[in-house]
Amino acid sequence: MRIRHQPSPQQHRQLCARPFAFCFFPVAMLAMAALRAQSPSHFFPGAPIPGVDGAVYASTVWDPDGIGPLTPLLVLGGDFTLSGGGAANKLAAFDPTTFTWTTFGTAAAAGTVRALAVLPTGELVAARDATVVRWNGTGWVQLGSAFSDWVRSLVVLPSGELAAAGHFTFAGSSVARWTGSAWSALGALTSDVVSLTVRPNGELIAGGGAMSVPSIGPTVFRWDGTSWSTLGATPQGFQGVQVVAAMPNGDVIAAAWNLGSPFGTADVHRWNGTAWAQIAAFTPLALMPDQPRVLALLPLPNGDLLAGGHFVNAGAVSCFGLARWNGTSWSSFGGGIIGTVHTLAAVPGGQIVAAGALTIAGTLVAARPVSNVALWTGSDWFTPGTALQHPQALHVLANGELVAGGSFVNSGTTALYHVARWTGTAWAPLGSGMTAPFPNVPARVVAFAEQPNGHLIAAGAFGAAGGVPANGIARWDGVAWHALGTGLASAAALAVLGNGDLVAASPSPPAGVARWDGSTWSTIGGFSGVSGEVKALLVTRSGDLFAAGTFSSTGTVTAANIARWNGTAWSPLGPGLSNGSAATVVNALAELPDGSVIAAGRFSTAGGPAANIARWDGAVWSPLGAGTDGEVRALLVLPDGDLLAGGAFTMPAACLARWDGSTWSTVDGGVGPTGTRVDAMALKPDGEVVCGGTFLHAGAAVSAFIARLQPGVRAAALPVGAGCPSSGGGNVLAARTLPWAGSRFVSRATGLPPLALVASVVGLARTSLSLAGALPFGQPGCALLVRPDAVFLDAQAGGTFEFALELPDVPALAGLELLHQLVVLEIDAQLQFVATTATNPLALRIGWL
Repeated sequence: MRIRHQPSPQQHRQLCARPFAFCFFPVAMLAMAALRAQSPSHFFPGAPIPGVDGAVYASTVWDPDGIGPLTPLLVLGGDFTLSGGGAANKLAAFDPTTFTWTTFGTAAAAGTVRALAVLPTGELVAARDATVVRWNGTGWVQLGSAFSDWVRSLVVLPSGELAAAGHFTFAGSSVARWTGSAWSALGALTSDVVSLTVRPNGELIAGGGAMSVPSIGPTVFRWDGTSWSTLGATPQGFQGVQVVAAMPNGDVIAAAWNLGSPFGTADVHRWNGTAWAQIAAFTPLALMPDQPRVLALLPLPNGDLLAGGHFVNAGAVSCFGLARWNGTSWSSFGGGIIGTVHTLAAVPGGQIVAAGALTIAGTLVAARPVSNVALWTGSDWFTPGTALQHPQALHVLANGELVAGGSFVNSGTTALYHVARWTGTAWAPLGSGMTAPFPNVPARVVAFAEQPNGHLIAAGAFGAAGGVPANGIARWDGVAWHALGTGLASAAALAVLGNGDLVAASPSPPAGVARWDGSTWSTIGGFSGVSGEVKALLVTRSGDLFAAGTFSSTGTVTAANIARWNGTAWSPLGPGLSNGSAATVVNALAELPDGSVIAAGRFSTAGGPAANIARWDGAVWSPLGAGTDGEVRALLVLPDGDLLAGGAFTMPAACLARWDGSTWSTVDGGVGPTGTRVDAMALKPDGEVVCGGTFLHAGAAVSAFIARLQPGVRAAALPVGAGCPSSGGGNVLAARTLPWAGSRFVSRATGLPPLALVASVVGLARTSLSLAGALPFGQPGCALLVRPDAVFLDAQAGGTFEFALELPDVPALAGLELLHQLVVLEIDAQLQFVATTATNPLALRIGWL
């Protein structure tokens, strides 16, 4: 954490309210500013969703222009409303070469899409509820009349005709054929059919059985072009077929329920042309029993078979949601999937897409958060889009660059591995990123800090950074990653002390709060071995260190989830924070301009009732209004002193709320959808607030996982014109802060004479007054370039001077243009004026957050 320079009390000005100030402009300034229309802070559109916001049930590869130059697309159908950058309405297409998404208009919004196919003409068809529709390039056209119930499967026959099957009866059959102008029954098959496939010899295979109450009896059928017949004798216990697939050699694979055990199994059988043989029984998780299901089968080019669904074992092999059969044995695939795989597809280039209701890919190797769609490249899982999937840490470097950390792996085709830098147009890696600390443990970055030399510290759960062994914490010097001694496994919070030492919180030895002095780790004040975790650290302007989390003591001092280190000892903050009989956690700390400390998380009391957020004034706790109705996970103090709180709450706003010292307000509608949250926030130098979390939209804009909140009016401070030198050097004036309404604007001049009287000039307009003729000892070439609407006089020594101006928190000031310049009257050792010079002016625009 960086502690910004604070001007002395003598340098604070509230506009012109100060002795020795000649002031003419406040009334005129306010009158002019009142004419300006105010723009509230608002979210900019962000990254497209890397996936979709609901379940996917069907997939197919479709080339929109046949043999033309366009890339074949992966088309997904299901029950979702958003994909990529906008409304998807149940259907969307993904380009695996550019990682971009496109949609198909709004006509498909009427029903859930459960099957897709591509006609020989190149036209895309979709089954939505009880209808089949065709995409004509601009809209969807229904094929014939609707069926009596859901269509569950579509397949193109060798004749080029389209076959549809499902939970319907059409002219006495649950399978129908589209002749090009009308539907006709395909034979007289009366069993429900949920899956169709075509063998290399042209035979149509149908599998089914009632979904809610599995039917007993033959559930796999064969159409030879004339009639239906059962495909061999039904295997014992083979009930409710979920999916069938035809292998290149003609074998048929069928996956079905088997209710022979308390929670059943999902049996996979192979038909070799003469008989069925079981090749696996997929089982449920013992601790969380659920009916296992195999819902997707994908024959691979090399003859292997990929199975997806909801299961944890294939026979004796442990696997989550995905398993691979090589003709002899099963194996886990890509670490597996948390969720349910409903469909599998192979896209050009050898990549495989798993889709359904997915949250994590690569469970057993390294967790990859996904939004219902995961892309396997042959060695790792990637999210199909440019967004960073669920960033958990954000930090703005001294040079203004934004860095992000989390469990994400990629942005588009760029591999990032848990840490990334924003270039202004794209996310870029920092070295080769982080790798998992142990097998079966996912890697992530959850905290950042910046050292005085500009080096970035990243902490979290990882075993190596940039290929260098680094136990949970590492240093980036701008070129490479470096370990910090033996590290701290799963470090959760970071801060930097006034002397530059690093402070980190970790549940592993040395557990608690530890200090890195550049060569060794040591605990601070014996804060180790706590019965809980430290999740937040804060170094205040006074130099005190605050630690908060889920603990009851700091070793020898009893402290309820929050404590203060004054450089000598730890002490509690009154009665601390608690949540009654429920679990208490403090996730975030922040310091307000008045020096009070804000703590937020999940608690109900702080001395008295306080809903998840409270203020410590140095002596007592007080609530911030009515607080929030859910957990607060991040805090950010704005330049005007207002406070932003982010988390998993709906009141007083959707996951993001603003506290102005007396009331809460919403921030451009907050983020969503319901059930998502904000986990991290950072403030950029231009006043832009960056939020990270699990959300998919911010305000009215699609903004996946990272949102950019733009200030109503951006503050600016730019040098204009030139000054003239003095005996001390260049007389250079620069802004140290930006002029935000409600904040303290600070400028700094260097290269001044050793001793001088300084006139700080602020005006509403430019002028050009030669100092040689206007003031005693005015030097040639020196000019006052700012109309002196307000003048503040100060003495200075040492060649450096800082000017501070308190700007009221008045909306009418937003966007007002001011000019600022220093006139320097040099004094010699005998206290006589010897020269009058001037700095360059600054053009200021007062910003509004």
